[in-house]
Amino acid sequence: MDEYIKRGISGKKYDYFSKDYVRILNLQQIDFYINEFNIVPIDVIISDDRKNPDKKVVLFVFKKDETYEAYDAWVKRGQE
Repeated sequence: MDEYIKRGISGKKYDYFSKDYVRILNLQQIDFYINEFNIVPIDVIISDDRKNPDKKVVLFVFKKDETYEAYDAWVKRGQE
């Protein structure tokens, strides 16, 4: 099976299973990344909900190396 898939909003191929990407479900966190750090997701996917197999969830996929600063700020914002 070809692990590199062409998907979503960018139309680019990427290895969905690679640890080089993060999948985010939290809409507030997604909004924070996009609006505060201008980070654009590379894909938006619909996946099975691990907690409730009868439901689906929407996940935004970001390049991990582009999100370090945003993630750090996201975590620290709740500590101030």
